[in-house]
Amino acid sequence: NGTSYPFEEWEQDQTLQTAMESSVNWYFQDLDAHIGRSKLQTYLKKIHYGNQSIGTDLSSYWLDGELKISPMEQVNLMIALYHNDFGFHEKNLYAVKQSLALSASGQTALYGKTGTIMEEGKNTSGWFVGYVEVSGHTYYFAANIQGKSHASGSQAAKITETVLAKLIPSLS
Repeated sequence: NGTSYPFEEWEQDQTLQTAMESSVNWYFQDLDAHIGRSKLQTYLKKIHYGNQSIGTDLSSYWLDGELKISPMEQVNLMIALYHNDFGFHEKNLYAVKQSLALSASGQTALYGKTGTIMEEGKNTSGWFVGYVEVSGHTYYFAANIQGKSHASGSQAAKITETVLAKLIPSLS
């Protein structure tokens, strides 16, 4: 669209898969604008997403800390999503699950998504949320790190993957 973005990965057409992989904010901002505030609020309520607060700025509610959720709520969301307790169309649920796929080896697969909250130009909260499938069993996780700076989703993912590799050697 001619807009200059801060990351090269953002400077192209996107699919759900690529937008999730590179955390392409403009993709999700456009999606939210298309869905609209009222419908978006209905979906947040339907899936019991944290405090369900969109705030006044539809383009940044998940980036600026307006929308709050606890690690346990994140885990419960992952469980409900995995089992489609929300009754979403199977093809849509499949697309979301595929967009969360990070790695697979043998009978082990890792699914997850990072997220970073930035305040005053500094990364103050990092998330890594997802699940691991191991030999027919599924384990869910949510990691959140916080700090005055450098608390990013990628840092939360590194920490979580280190812990998971010790618990589940087939992830290494």
